[in-house]
Amino acid sequence: MTSRCLNETADEYALVVAILNSRQRVIRCRHNLQWVFQQRTSANLNKGHWAGLSYHTSWESLTARYSGVTGVIDYKLPSRINHVAEMDHPIHE
Repeated sequence: MTSRCLNETADEYALVVAILNSRQRVIRCRHNLQWVFQQRTSANLNKGHWAGLSYHTSWESLTARYSGVTGVIDYKLPSRINHVAEMDHPIHE
């Protein structure tokens, strides 16, 4: 494959920021406007696709939602995801 995969629902999507576990990951959207928290649509890892659960234009919004700061606790992000933000540049500063 000579070009990077820009299908956000694909396993081989080029802009994956963090793989949290076998069913959850964080990506950048293909237009580089936001971070997307995704979950696999099937418990069977050989089926389904990646679907967006939430969309965030700031890293702080994403980490607040998934660390419980906002009171909405859908998922807990592992502490290692914070290191991704330190290595990565903010989107459209």
